[in-house]
Amino acid sequence: MAELVFDDPLEVRRRFVDLLSGYWDEAFGHEWERLGPMLASEAEDAGSSIEEEGLYAFFDRQPELRLDREAGVLVRRSPHEHEVEVTPGRRLMLVPSAYVWPHVRVN
Repeated sequence: MAELVFDDPLEVRRRFVDLLSGYWDEAFGHEWERLGPMLASEAEDAGSSIEEEGLYAFFDRQPELRLDREAGVLVRRSPHEHEVEVTPGRRLMLVPSAYVWPHVRVN
């Protein structure tokens, strides 16, 4: 496979797409039928909540987060420290996940 990366990258891509397709068909497609509507509903509810009450009100309901409105800082306790500055080029993206819900994760 490593040689194919250099000799035939299109074949590597074809095999990778086949692998993903097989995984979807055999392992995840049915799970997505169950999870997809739940995630869509959570995202819709969160969007409506943010639109009606504001982003800070939404964050206030997340028990793992501490919000300092005055400083404009959102803190999630973590075993390691890192700071993420939200800028126009590094925007905040909220993504619903059935695998961590109802918890919050930051990357």
